[in-house]
This record gives sequence, C-alpha cells and structure tokens, in this order.
Amino acid sequence: MDFPEDFTMKTMKSLIKSSARRLGYELSSRAMAHKAGLAPDISALIRMVKPQTVFDVGANTGQFRDFLRRDAGYAGDIHSFEPIPELALALHERAQHDAHWSVSACALGAARDCLTLNVSEGTDFSSFLKLSQDTLALFSRSVSRRTLEVPVITLADFIAEHHPKTPFFLKLDTQGFDLQVAKGAEPVMQDCAAILCEVSVIALYEGQPTWQEMLSYLQDQGFDLVGLYPVNRTKSMQVIEFDCLMINRRFAAPNH
Repeated sequence: MDFPEDFTMKTMKSLIKSSARRLGYELSSRAMAHKAGLAPDISALIRMVKPQTVFDVGANTGQFRDFLRRDAGYAGDIHSFEPIPELALALHERAQHDAHWSVSACALGAARDCLTLNVSEGTDFSSFLKLSQDTLALFSRSVSRRTLEVPVITLADFIAEHHPKTPFFLKLDTQGFDLQVAKGAEPVMQDCAAILCEVSVIALYEGQPTWQEMLSYLQDQGFDLVGLYPVNRTKSMQVIEFDCLMINRRFAAPNH
C-alpha cells in the first residue's frame, strides 16, 4: 500500500534515495514499512478501539487521511493539523469534498505559542528543531530553505474549544516534536484510544528524545506497545526511524 503523493514529492524522494546511496546508505520508503505490517495493524486497531475522531498532526499532503478512507475503511471524523500555509490551503480545498474532514492551519505543541518552523526543500523534514549533522549527511536534500513563524496550540485546548467526538486516535508526524505534542494532550489522554508516532534511533533533529525516552513517556501515560515498524535503514540494516503504534490500556481487551 503506497500513500498517494504528488509528482514533485515522488521526484524529491527519488533524489534523496539516490544521494543516500552515493553516501553508502540504502533507504526504504515509509510505504515499504507500511507494507511490512504497519497498515494492517492500524486497520485492525481502528476496528478494535473504534475511534470517533482521528487527529492527523503533521498532515503534509493528506497521505494519512487517504489511507484511513481508502485502506482502513474509516468513515468517521478526521481533523488535520498542518502549519505550512500552502499545504494547509491544499488540504482545505480537498476537505471540501469530505464532510467529515476538517483542517487547522497551525501546529500542536506542549503550550500555546508562536514558534519558528524550519521548512525543508521537500517539506518532509520541516521541523521546529534544527537538523542534526547525521541528517544533513544522510539526506542531502533535507536542508532548510526558509523559516516561518507559525501558531502553536495544544490538543487539550483544541478539544476543550471544539468538543470533538471521543475516543480519538492520535497520529503524530512532527519531525522530532512528537513528545511536545503528546505533553500538550496530557489532560485528555484518557480519551486517546491509540497513538501512532515516529521515534528515532539515529537522532535526525537536535534535542529530540530518543526512541527509548518516547516509549517510556507513553508507557507512563498508560499506553502499551503494539509494534515498532522500521521506516528507513542504513545499508548495513541499522534502523534510522521507527513508526511506533501504541494502545491505551483502558481500550485494550483484558488478559489478551
């Protein structure tokens, strides 16, 4: 199952892979990671916990929404958060054709704020954090091309203001900022049935938590591990990043 992407993004990823190979790395795509088991597990988890709302944090071009509708059979509410203006505008236009999809042109974090977003050339590596030297060496097209001042809110505040249906599924793809988003959701975590986030073995951003720190935090919040799914690897098979899928113990079947 490949998430749909526009031609420009496909071209960019091809260039990234070619550059990485010249440096001695072989990268597997996120779509390949999904084929290895992530997509079926998300689909099964959604059927199990029956979320009424999915929060798509770091929506990019809407790939996760498309997966939910097309492959997971999810017909409920989706709310996407995307701080890059041109991407948010495109999502708004697409959402006009889906009555259960809404979009906010902002980022999520641990507190309300206005932060500087480093926007990468292909947008895939856009982050509030600075790229690490490993990333710059590994992904030659990951360099930041511009910065934007973007509004940041917390998920808890959004829920208090908009009263979405619960329970919810929380998908995080914020390039090293997932822990901050999760902290901003702490007051409402009892209604979060499951979480999908990214965890890094090789730090792609300065100051981002390790994958062990992220797992430990979520376990302390009441979540158990469903699976870790390699997103990309070095040529010597070292994992760079995992997609991490976790379920809230309150929604897990007892003794299974």
